Amino acid sequence: MDTAVPFWMRCVPLAAAVLYAPFTYWWVRGGTVLTLRSYRRTLRQHPCVHWTERARLSMGARRLASLGLYALPIQAMLLARHSVGSLAWGSVPLVSAVAAVACFVGACLAIRRLGLELGLKHETLLYDLRAMLFSLHTVIGVGAAMFGAWGVGHCVASWRDVKLSPDSDTTLALLCVPVALAMLWGPAQVPFFRALGVYRRASSLAHTLEPLFEATGIRPRAVWLVATPWANALAFPLRGDIAVTEGALEKLTSKELASIVAHELGHLRERYHAWWRLTLVWFLCAVSFALPFVDSDDTVVFVCAAIALGVLMARALQAWSRQRERDADQIAIAAADPATYARALEKLYEANLSPATQRGSAHPCLYDRLTDANVQPDYARPALPPRDSILVFATTLLIFSSVTVLWPHAWRAASGNSAAVAAVLSHDAYPLGRLALEAWRAGDLNGAIALYQRAEELDAQSPWYPRNLAAVLNDAGDCRGARSALGRARANAHNDHELHATLFTLDCNE
Repeated sequence: MDTAVPFWMRCVPLAAAVLYAPFTYWWVRGGTVLTLRSYRRTLRQHPCVHWTERARLSMGARRLASLGLYALPIQAMLLARHSVGSLAWGSVPLVSAVAAVACFVGACLAIRRLGLELGLKHETLLYDLRAMLFSLHTVIGVGAAMFGAWGVGHCVASWRDVKLSPDSDTTLALLCVPVALAMLWGPAQVPFFRALGVYRRASSLAHTLEPLFEATGIRPRAVWLVATPWANALAFPLRGDIAVTEGALEKLTSKELASIVAHELGHLRERYHAWWRLTLVWFLCAVSFALPFVDSDDTVVFVCAAIALGVLMARALQAWSRQRERDADQIAIAAADPATYARALEKLYEANLSPATQRGSAHPCLYDRLTDANVQPDYARPALPPRDSILVFATTLLIFSSVTVLWPHAWRAASGNSAAVAAVLSHDAYPLGRLALEAWRAGDLNGAIALYQRAEELDAQSPWYPRNLAAVLNDAGDCRGARSALGRARANAHNDHELHATLFTLDCNE
């Protein structure tokens, strides 16, 4: 292994995984600074500019920051997975997980700085990290569901074709299934977020809202208080709960809070309609499950077609979701004074610095919601956020995708197109086995052990890789490991007596 992969190439992935936090921090900070130029110029010229203009001009920086939370950890995981050094410094899933977590923390630190510049409230770092995790729980659940579906599909494909075998990535993917269920299935979220300190029961708030529950005839199963400065209230129709954030309690009066909760109670009536919101999730899981069955030559066409269909589904669900929000608004208007509800909505949007008008949102824009409540705002209809923020977002995402795809080729080019490095980068067990045999003959026992272990992960049904691994471990003096590997080899040999005859008997003392 040491002779096959240069030392510097084995050090770079580990360093990249560790340094992803500061790298991500400075990337997001630099990108948000560039996109805040118009925002800063406007504040210098007009210090008392209306909050709707501040929200409109800051939208580009916030989109770029969200990209750092969504896309960068995924890219970090993929880059680490394709790095040569993964074999030298630890398992592929471990290095990938470290890179993704470091990237997420770096993005959170940069978003804290952005929030301070925009005047948004922040608490301690741990408090904000937990709040960020709560705001992303749906995204994490969907990502885990897709990864788990890919793992299940890879296992099924391996049973149908002996050339495919579950590897360490597949094992990690299958472990994502319970994570996805916990994040997507409502009742499982409660103990998870209570353990993190994000959720706590709001018994006094539930008692205060009791007249509202009787007036609407809708009673939630539980009322939760969410530890986050984000000002909002949420409904969970599938489990029948509502949640109110600490930021909303600070910003709203009791009557205003009751009007916002009335809107969320309207969503609780959509218990069966809420399953439609998961349609896109099931589609993405189906695509992930089918991916291992697609021929490599057709992968690009398959992925592009899936993305196109997914975008169409997302647009249709956005239109459907906006109608659900309008229905819930009508329930809130009927349960409270329209002016009170309009004032509460405006306070929430201002506290979160959300644009009063925007494109492609699952909610109707604030200005339209106010006019629907027969309340005329005291300001003209704000302009839409600049389109250049969307272009920056799309361009950056395209660059990230291209880097991820070209990363393995960059490793091969850096190594001078070495056949050994190409073998390590591949997901085929045979070239790894050949490379391990060469390392064994050259006396590089540690390198041979690492390569045979990786080959066994890629082809878990073959008896030859654990058989040779046992021999190398025996030479290295690891009797216990050699016996374990030889046991796996015998298990894979099944009833093949000729094959059993080729397996040697260990003669070592622990």
